[in-house]
Amino acid sequence: MSCKMNRLLMTLAVLGTISAPLSAQQRGPVPTVAVEKATLLKDTEVRKYVGHIEAIQSVSLQARISGVIYEIKFKEGELVKKGDLLFVIEDTTYRAQARSAEATLNQIRAELEYAKSDFVRQENLYNKKAVSQAVYEEAKRLLKTTEAKLSQAEAQVLDANVVGLGAENCADKEKGAYTGEVSAAMVKSTGAQYVILGHSERREYYGETAEMLKEKVQLALANGLKVIFCIGEVKEEREAGKQNEVVKAQLEGSVFNLTAEEWKNITLAYEPVWAIGTGLTATPAQAQEMHAYLRSLVAAQYGQAVADDTTILYGGSCNDKNAAELFANPDVDGGLIGGAALVAEKFLAIINAR
Repeated sequence: MSCKMNRLLMTLAVLGTISAPLSAQQRGPVPTVAVEKATLLKDTEVRKYVGHIEAIQSVSLQARISGVIYEIKFKEGELVKKGDLLFVIEDTTYRAQARSAEATLNQIRAELEYAKSDFVRQENLYNKKAVSQAVYEEAKRLLKTTEAKLSQAEAQVLDANVVGLGAENCADKEKGAYTGEVSAAMVKSTGAQYVILGHSERREYYGETAEMLKEKVQLALANGLKVIFCIGEVKEEREAGKQNEVVKAQLEGSVFNLTAEEWKNITLAYEPVWAIGTGLTATPAQAQEMHAYLRSLVAAQYGQAVADDTTILYGGSCNDKNAAELFANPDVDGGLIGGAALVAEKFLAIINAR
């Protein structure tokens, strides 16, 4: 019994030794297994189409005049903005055309003076029954014809120099007995393309209201004129921080009733009244802030594309010394020049600053 028990214990001991786990050193290094994330594959259908790609928004640029490009001012792929100079057109031909047009104009002016004096002479003779009615009528016809030729020659000179003729005001009545007033139709008959409306001096000295200006704008557009519409605040309104409120009311009261199509013929001119003729000038930062605000109002009314295409001029004592700095602002598209335009050299410097 004792012997059997000993063998049993020995067997258990041997079995226990055999089944004991191996140490890490005894097992050796654990093999490394690479694991990759499974990718779900789907059948892919491939179709081929013929077509072309277009930008969501595009702008077509066209010069106002034709000619040979003398210089390109941008690089392909470069970002440009409204007002940037892109091309320089060789101007020798246009300078020659301008000189020719001016010579023709001077010649017709001389012809007109002769036609006037001849008509007066023939009229006097006709009244004395010294010449026939036919001679008198021919002198009258020649005078009218020469006057028409003069108007045409003046228009050609303007076209040759890429200059637009404009008026500083028009009446708020279509026609009638309003002595001293000039109707929009009369302005257009001179060959004018533009009319300035809403100037601060007209508002202040002649009591022009928002309703009167609304009527003037409608008449101007109906007669094919482009409107340069002025807005701006006085010194007290600027100091009270109400300038935005003031210009918004001026736009809403007179021009925001227009359709988007009509708006294409509107140019805005910001004129801080406190800077007109006073020698004071809005800083470039003040000008940019207001012009950007005006553009945002137009965007809210007609959309961003229309706002981006709207020309906004600065008109507060802009001169040859501050023009370049003012015009460098992204939302200042040019100037409505007053006294500085009376001196040719200074006005030319302002033009070149743009």
